[in-house]
Amino acid sequence: MESAEPPGSRLGLSSSVLPSTGSLYAAAQGRIAEGRDPREVLSARLGEARRRGGFVALTLKGAELPGTARALAERFEVTGVPLNTLFLDALKELAEEQSVRRQALLKADAKFTVTGLLGAALASYTRSAAERVRRRVVDLAERSGPRTVLLAHEAGLIARYWEAGGRELLAALQQAARRPADVPHGLWLLLPAEDPRATPVLDGRTVEVVDRASEWEVLDSLFVKDLRSAPPVP
Repeated sequence: MESAEPPGSRLGLSSSVLPSTGSLYAAAQGRIAEGRDPREVLSARLGEARRRGGFVALTLKGAELPGTARALAERFEVTGVPLNTLFLDALKELAEEQSVRRQALLKADAKFTVTGLLGAALASYTRSAAERVRRRVVDLAERSGPRTVLLAHEAGLIARYWEAGGRELLAALQQAARRPADVPHGLWLLLPAEDPRATPVLDGRTVEVVDRASEWEVLDSLFVKDLRSAPPVP
């Protein structure tokens, strides 16, 4: 269970429906000539989002995902949170605490993959795991300081168990980030997609965006290229 991404958690890419890097570069060069470098504009918008807090969905092409979470964390001083890792850890802990063999959970999960029907026992575990992950994410934000912005990534298991804890987990973290008095101060969610300019989704599950202007940023290819090519922060 911990060694492979669950089925259905990777989105296929179709280069035929996406603009080429060359065309994006040419368009960007035109804007730069007008004194409006889109990469600088986006960087400024993310900096303001970092200061302001709240929830932000960050969409990008799936092929450009590797290394982007690390680069964003370094550039904008946000704290990366790999949700899949936290979710798997919580499931394993629950199984150990309740003396349930991991093989039994794996068997139930495999059945879910084949039938699409989530058994009651596994659903109970995933709901408990989701609540445990929520508490740990909040604890991390509290320990990290009052203005901590978290960057959630590797979140395929949230979508996989959407109807059994995943949706509630994401909604609770989003709402907490939107309330100024709560923690985390901010939550960024990195979302690989076939078309980053389409409605934000997490492996097919629609991600709520209340205000398009402030809660959704598209990380285009040129921005991601510059971001990942920047030297690591010492």
